[in-house]
Amino acid sequence: MSYVLSFCSGFFVAVVLTIALFFMWGVRGGQDAGAEHETLAHHNDLPRCEPGEALTQALPDDEQLLACQASLESVRASHEEALETFQEHEDLTDYLTGLLNEMSPDRPVAFPEELDEAYQPEQFEASVEALKGACPEVFGEEARADCSEYPCMIEFPYQSARDERVQEVSVKELCPALSTFFPGRMSQEFVTEVGDETWVQYMPHGTGIGLQERLAGQEMRLMQRARMRWEEKERSLAVEKYEDTCVRAQDVDACRHLAYAFGSGHPERDIYTQIGCDAGDARACYAYANDRCEKSGRCDAEAEHFARRSVTMAPESGYMHENLGIVLCTRGALREARRSFEQACALGWERACGRACG
Repeated sequence: MSYVLSFCSGFFVAVVLTIALFFMWGVRGGQDAGAEHETLAHHNDLPRCEPGEALTQALPDDEQLLACQASLESVRASHEEALETFQEHEDLTDYLTGLLNEMSPDRPVAFPEELDEAYQPEQFEASVEALKGACPEVFGEEARADCSEYPCMIEFPYQSARDERVQEVSVKELCPALSTFFPGRMSQEFVTEVGDETWVQYMPHGTGIGLQERLAGQEMRLMQRARMRWEEKERSLAVEKYEDTCVRAQDVDACRHLAYAFGSGHPERDIYTQIGCDAGDARACYAYANDRCEKSGRCDAEAEHFARRSVTMAPESGYMHENLGIVLCTRGALREARRSFEQACALGWERACGRACG
């Protein structure tokens, strides 16, 4: 009897323990399943290894790692290719920028290494001093060497044998000894006349082994630089001769000479044309309005003011009426602009006949 009771009590305890273990296992299994679900959800939120392709959850860890490595290598290769392309573009930009700077007329030309000593600054200046003794009637005391940039040049005043405007001067014919000091064939000459003064600029390009090859492609730049130096000389002579008369005495002719020497685009020209306009010169008023509106694109009230002053001073001028019409067009006064064009046409300025805004 006791045996039966012992067996029954043992069986009962076993059943209770089994139920308890089963219950505990079920709770733990549910927690594990929830955790696994959260892990997968988090994994899906992570960036995919290959754009546009979802990795299969069934892939083993090793295969997934290999796929990510392959994707990384592809991105790295694309990045390196982009960097190489960027560097090529940057190198090309630097090269083109350097080429533009090298060819720009705004930058002086450096003295070439191939240039013979006779054309280098120190020897060139000594030769000019010697030429003053060889040809004193040509290269007087005012003659000087300018080696501020390549090529060096000789500047000297010139007095024509006849009282006439000088268009061209052959320096080598005036002074044959010049060929002894500077035997090269390539040279440029400019003649500047300001008032009763005539100045000559002689620029020998020089000689030297490999010089022509070095200067290949620079011909236009050298010509532009030479012209800029010539214009600078013309301006300096004009200022020296006319500025005091223009500014202090408000002499119309002196102001015209200065405005012509500087040309449009220079602030000094605006000053001289304003002074001339205030002194009663209709052409100066016209020049100021025209420079400001047509050439600088500033068709404002100031341009209109000077354009009106020009036609008030010279009502018989057809081109000044046309100029006023152009200014009025850009300022939206279409009817008044049309009347200005009609007036210009009536005065014989055919270009304004039938002209309209726009």
